Amino acid sequence: MSDDARPAAWIDLLPDGVVIIDALGVMIDANATVCRLLGRDRDQLVGINGFDLLHPDDVARAAHALAEEFVDTEAVLPTDVRLLAADGGWVPVEITGVAVKRAEGDVLALCVRDMRRRAKLEEQLRRERSFLQSVLSEVEVGILACDAEGRVSVYSHAVRGVLPTAGAVHLDEWLARFRFFEADGVTPLPASQAPLSRAFRGEVVRDVEFSVLGDDGELHFRRANGEPLLDGTGAKIGAVVAVHDITEQRQAERALRRQALHDPLTGLPNRTLLIHRLGDALERNQIHPAGVALFFVDLDRFKLVNDGLGHTAGDELLMAIGVRLEEAVRPGDTVARLGGDEFVVLCEPIAGPDETAAIAERLGEAVGRPVRIGDHEVRVTASIGVTVASSSDVLPEAMLRDADLAMYRAKERGRDGWELFDDRLRERVLARIATEHMLLHALDNHQLRLLFQPVIDAVTGALAGAEALVRLELVDGTLIEPVDFIGVAEESGLVTRVDQWVLAETCRQAAAWASARPDSPLVIGWNASSRTIGRGDFVALVRENLDRFGVAPTQLCLELTETTLIAATAATRHALTRLREEGLLIGLDDFGTGYSSLTNLRDFAVSFVKIDSSFTSGIPHDHESTAIARAIIDLAHALGLTVVAEGVNTEAQRVWLAQAGCDDLQGFLFSPPVSADTITAWLLRQAAPLAEAGDIA
Repeated sequence: MSDDARPAAWIDLLPDGVVIIDALGVMIDANATVCRLLGRDRDQLVGINGFDLLHPDDVARAAHALAEEFVDTEAVLPTDVRLLAADGGWVPVEITGVAVKRAEGDVLALCVRDMRRRAKLEEQLRRERSFLQSVLSEVEVGILACDAEGRVSVYSHAVRGVLPTAGAVHLDEWLARFRFFEADGVTPLPASQAPLSRAFRGEVVRDVEFSVLGDDGELHFRRANGEPLLDGTGAKIGAVVAVHDITEQRQAERALRRQALHDPLTGLPNRTLLIHRLGDALERNQIHPAGVALFFVDLDRFKLVNDGLGHTAGDELLMAIGVRLEEAVRPGDTVARLGGDEFVVLCEPIAGPDETAAIAERLGEAVGRPVRIGDHEVRVTASIGVTVASSSDVLPEAMLRDADLAMYRAKERGRDGWELFDDRLRERVLARIATEHMLLHALDNHQLRLLFQPVIDAVTGALAGAEALVRLELVDGTLIEPVDFIGVAEESGLVTRVDQWVLAETCRQAAAWASARPDSPLVIGWNASSRTIGRGDFVALVRENLDRFGVAPTQLCLELTETTLIAATAATRHALTRLREEGLLIGLDDFGTGYSSLTNLRDFAVSFVKIDSSFTSGIPHDHESTAIARAIIDLAHALGLTVVAEGVNTEAQRVWLAQAGCDDLQGFLFSPPVSADTITAWLLRQAAPLAEAGDIA
């Protein structure tokens, strides 16, 4: 092409090369940039076939691309090829072409761009990236960065091994791979509050402390600073955080805090830390109600393990129970030990009653499995009190108290179970506590009283004896029946003090009445709990009181319930045998209502049995009551035992029982329980049979 026929001369001024070829690939023209690029004059290029300058490996790809461009005049297809320079070297270029329709024949105008500069830039970028990776590998500060789309792809060496670093993944997916905690290393931290997540949302993060469970399974403590990354126009292009390792520092601090906030035996949180976490949970519940539940776990009969196997075995059991409770709850829940055999479990969130019940059942099952301690297999159960935050303003201490109250209710119902707190439970338990305080005050201030209900000879109507019945006297003179406080005394352990007092007062009165009627002293019946009888010093206590007041053993009769006999321990059996050998009488109260057998009557050398008032009340009209009463009388007499019927309130009952052979009678027909002075006054009058002497009350 002559200079006159060339395109506008300005194409020589373009920074990129321009080549015009015909359909066969023959070069029609080339601008100055192409000539400089290949080290050739224009005359050396015009007229030759451009394919002759292509690297053999690039010919097919270039031919295909150029053919496409001839077909589609809109096509602009960049193609990387190598062109032969005058010095024999290959010059990498990018060719972009467009077809030009002409009357004398179609041509292609090709833009030829030198790629050597791009290669240099790519090499420079590679070196910079290598430099950056070297810096990230050496720097002790952890560096994390994500791009504008949230892909996490930059990690320093200090991060690897602690956080997952597998390729460029989206921030949400990456955060889901591990667990964050707050600076305490215990409280879960939502992934959305992780420093990188906050920085990506546009926050400037400064000195935020957190912890993370790393790939190595260890908890790592970090302090982070971060911010969003912006370009020159202010547009967000990503986010970066710098993370400092403060693990050693925090571990030292935690060791100090642990001494103040954790139980030294089990390592579990103590009461102080539990109250703190419970307070935090209740605050969260105010903002986002999700349910907070507290489970008060008290081991049943743990004292037996300590007494039987020693305190070391007890400690091993407590540690094992602590581990089991932690295994039974969910991640993020708290298991604490308050001391002794008391544990508390804090759970949040709680979906509803079904989940609460399921957790309580799991805790009970975890405690109830046998534990191997040395050569022994030990099994304890748990009484569990449960309370769920019912309002937004509940206080931690109040919630702990409610769970404790529910636990006491579970114990009252037979142990090895769980009870949910409610207002009625609070009233019942508070009443129980009030009764315990009242009983303790009565013991300390001599407010217990003994009343005596006469026992009458069924044949002669004479006074044969009396049963000592304890009462609690209030300041205003009101007498509280045993049914209202003996259960509390049993549960609290105060029953032994009550029994000791009753024994002493009974012996005192027995001695006084023996003086009033020395020829025929009254036999005084008294009751003692199985807890007191099973004490190792019970026999010595009885003997001491007999000697102190000068009372013959035959003047006292220890009345037992059938339940006491059935549940009698070896210590209880031994004590009863010793007392019987020394001449004390043993009576079986409420006979027929329990599960005693003839074997018990024989083994305990019982002197008499009492027909329960539930049978006496049906006499003489109820056929079943009369049949049972007659059977008891006949059976007892066949065994050489005396029979006493209690609850005799009508003349018809008295007549029938006397005719049936019952030996002694006791009931309101003769007298309600009365004071010792009333009995003494009658004895001093040396009255006729009590049934004829009138009302002695």
